[in-house]
Amino acid sequence: MAEPISSSVVTDATFLILPRIKPSCGPLFFTTSLEVAGRNVTANGSFGLVDTGEKKLLVTCYHILETFRKLLSEEPNLMLCVVLGKIPEVLDLKNLIDEDKQFDLATFDMEPVLPVCGGRTFFQVNCEHIHRVKKGDKLAFVGYPGINRHETDKAIFWGTTPHVMIAQDVSDYSVIANTSRVMNVDRELLSEKYENPYGGTSGSPCFLVQQFSSVKLVAFVIEHLKGLQIMKFTSLKCLKPDGTIRR
Repeated sequence: MAEPISSSVVTDATFLILPRIKPSCGPLFFTTSLEVAGRNVTANGSFGLVDTGEKKLLVTCYHILETFRKLLSEEPNLMLCVVLGKIPEVLDLKNLIDEDKQFDLATFDMEPVLPVCGGRTFFQVNCEHIHRVKKGDKLAFVGYPGINRHETDKAIFWGTTPHVMIAQDVSDYSVIANTSRVMNVDRELLSEKYENPYGGTSGSPCFLVQQFSSVKLVAFVIEHLKGLQIMKFTSLKCLKPDGTIRR
């Protein structure tokens, strides 16, 4: 059985790690209106902002775009939106650089919308020198779970919290972590407290944490398998500096 993530680790992540990683992550959602916030959001996920030195990118999951396209065929007014500053912005599919079903990632060129990205930070990475994750390493991500989303007619409040997990299995382009013993600051098991505690975190950037003094972007959240209690991540190693995805 996986060792529990103690409340002290979550507390350290909240105060030491959250301020470093949160600016590079944000909520992504489907809506039919930007005028009335409440009751128009059909689903939400997460995204990460990355600066490769060659491109400034928004990275999210392929399956999110796949779902959006399907719903768009049924509801022509549906919009794919992201929160980059104080107000939501439509994420235009014409800025899509690449997408890959196997790795479950999609990348967007953010150069056309940099003026509205003032509320976020692009995390700098060297795509040719991604830090290697090993079994037992601590991984942290933020994400915007649907359970923390609160809506009114005038606004949507995107609550978030750091999630800390231990790498259980690592391959060239994939990382797996066990979620069965993950706790919150109140020492409650998330798997017992919530029906779907990770819904909405797909697309969140994931960071390797070393002694809570260093964070390195290493992967992206792609899927939580509830029945198996595991979280799957795609390694940043599949990303090229120009925003395309390695095959």
